[in-house]
Amino acid sequence: MAQHKWHKEIKAWADGAEIQFRHMSCACWDDCSDKGPLWDKDTYYRVKPSEPRLTRIGEIENPALCWNAIELTPEVIEALKVANIGY
Repeated sequence: MAQHKWHKEIKAWADGAEIQFRHMSCACWDDCSDKGPLWDKDTYYRVKPSEPRLTRIGEIENPALCWNAIELTPEVIEALKVANIGY
């Protein structure tokens, strides 16, 4: 019998790890609610990294879908203009 798609993450969550999710159309990871992950088929899951990793604008497939994860400093706004992303 094949394992569940998120077997590793489900086991980690059962063992107390924090889980993050992101929808297929977004590049932003968010913490799951206190109720736990939904394990939805149209969502990606991962064990929350122990150290946050800064994401460069160029690594985000569609930054327009991810404004909540980007601090809009003057440098970021300039980078978005240079990248012609339309801020």
